[in-house]
Amino acid sequence: MHADTGYANVWWRLAVVGIGFALTMSPLTGAAIQSVSPQEGGLASGVSSTTRQIGAVLGVAVLGAVVRTRESGGASFEEGLNSAFVAAGEPGPAR
Repeated sequence: MHADTGYANVWWRLAVVGIGFALTMSPLTGAAIQSVSPQEGGLASGVSSTTRQIGAVLGVAVLGAVVRTRESGGASFEEGLNSAFVAAGEPGPAR
């Protein structure tokens, strides 16, 4: 990524992730709530939300560490970002 890199390299990946979250998180939370008794529904919702937030925080931290580690080894930010995308299971940004 550079200062003049176009949005076309990144926007569609963010859209795919957003659509994936939208299609996944609501049914997952619903399944968690339905799998417990009505008295424990709030607890199940809270645990589901907490694990989602912890996963997001850890994902940002780990992928940021991948980028920074690659940069400290002499790679460019773009190469580090490509490595982070690969670690996350996505193809890297287009060149």
